[in-house]
Amino acid sequence: MVKNSVSSNSSDDLKSFFKNTQKALQTNTVKELNDAVVNFLKNKDNKHPVGVDIVLDTVSAYFGITKRILVFSTARGNIQRARYIAYILLNKEFNISTRYIAKTVFHKWPNNVMVALTYFKNLDPEIKADKQFIETYELLKLKVKTT
Repeated sequence: MVKNSVSSNSSDDLKSFFKNTQKALQTNTVKELNDAVVNFLKNKDNKHPVGVDIVLDTVSAYFGITKRILVFSTARGNIQRARYIAYILLNKEFNISTRYIAKTVFHKWPNNVMVALTYFKNLDPEIKADKQFIETYELLKLKVKTT
């Protein structure tokens, strides 16, 4: 039905789709048409800004986890630290907005990214755990820049 007629995701398909909206409404429901348009727009530009894949690959390799675990896991501890470092690198080094990082890259709430940025801002180099976090961040920042 509608899914098949718009599946190629090209702008020409979308233009012809809208030209024939009257016909489409005769054969498809409004919900089906809406779903097809939303799906098209969502997948239209499915590429992340420069740096997202580099950061995700570098951080996941350093922490010995898969990219999928880094992005989708809600685990704490080592995985959370990896996620925090990825959030911070994307925001500080590539100037990607917290909303984009949260919603598009990690599929989380923007508050999660803000918590990581606040945590980073309040780190105390005199505290051992904070010092280790800063060192890990700096090391990964260098790796990302040289990649």
